[in-house]
Amino acid sequence: MQEVNERVLSAWIKLFISLDTERIPSLMPFNEAVICNLLASNEQKQLTATDLCGLMRMQKSQMNRTLTSLEEKGLIERIRCEDDKRQMIVRYIPDPDNIFVQQHEKNLKVIERFLTRIGYDRAEEIIELFTLISDIAQEEII
Repeated sequence: MQEVNERVLSAWIKLFISLDTERIPSLMPFNEAVICNLLASNEQKQLTATDLCGLMRMQKSQMNRTLTSLEEKGLIERIRCEDDKRQMIVRYIPDPDNIFVQQHEKNLKVIERFLTRIGYDRAEEIIELFTLISDIAQEEII
């Protein structure tokens, strides 16, 4: 059991070193890319800055700096919530020429290269495994 744990840990570290070295989101800071992705993929659901803090596990001050940067780049806008004036709804501003779209397209090409080598027939298996690992990490890692 210990040997398997060591091998999984080594594979985990190797994966994160590879991803960090390659910097999948290289056109913009990682947190900005993730926030834009969350907002763009949740367009039907209104997310507040507080929601994003919870999803990203970021402190409010760091989130505010990140959102200010995204606002200055024209990628998002903050709108005061009509129901609760203390809350700010954060909305992604779709624009086919913005840096997030360029970054997203680059990320999709990386994923395409991964899946070409791994096999598209294993894509659902990969999604399920990544989702399971993510869910467990959210429960176990504090």
